[in-house]
Amino acid sequence: ELLGAVAYCAPLHLASTLPRVVPALTEVLAHPHPRVKEKAQESLSLVGSVIRNPEVGELVPVLLDALANPGTKTVAALDALARCNFEHCVDPPSLALLVPIMLRGLRERGTQPRRRAAHIVGSMCSLLADRRHIVPYLEALLPPLRDVLLDPIPEVRTTASRALGRLCAGLGEGHFPDLMPWLLTALRSESSNAERAGAAQGLAELLAALGERRLGEFLPELLD
Repeated sequence: ELLGAVAYCAPLHLASTLPRVVPALTEVLAHPHPRVKEKAQESLSLVGSVIRNPEVGELVPVLLDALANPGTKTVAALDALARCNFEHCVDPPSLALLVPIMLRGLRERGTQPRRRAAHIVGSMCSLLADRRHIVPYLEALLPPLRDVLLDPIPEVRTTASRALGRLCAGLGEGHFPDLMPWLLTALRSESSNAERAGAAQGLAELLAALGERRLGEFLPELLD
């Protein structure tokens, strides 16, 4: 009820709280008490009501269905997003509904959901009116995206590496302080060839995104 009042009276303030509010609501959707689940669904519907991106607005029922039933509806939501031609910037309420679906997609077993989720993650910087809106979600998005980067399927690794490169290009290396060391560790590890190949692809995309100056600084270590 409080969320409803905020959505009605102060939608801009609501947008600033969504990175914390929506993950909490999606957890409550799994609550055993029907009334609690119902209230969580109503609150997520209120988030959907303040979305200003028309493309995402049309998909709100599909997105809410995926949030309520992640085990069976995530793939359908990713399919709908893959078919969507974005002509307008993605606003914070839209992003708040998309991120949990991207997270679930990155953890799916099927190849296509993982690829589509990684592709959507990589596209976010170019779709957002303000790229900083995705920063609060990086802590949650990066671990599963790194897992997908080490996937046994080459096409999945390629999509994940490009997503990392696009995020770094859009936000700058400062938002990813641990990424370069992690890639180097994975590249030098005695794990599978697929994992080392994924780390190499990720490193290549990262350096391409950061430009020739950063590549020049890093080249001696890379050659070593």
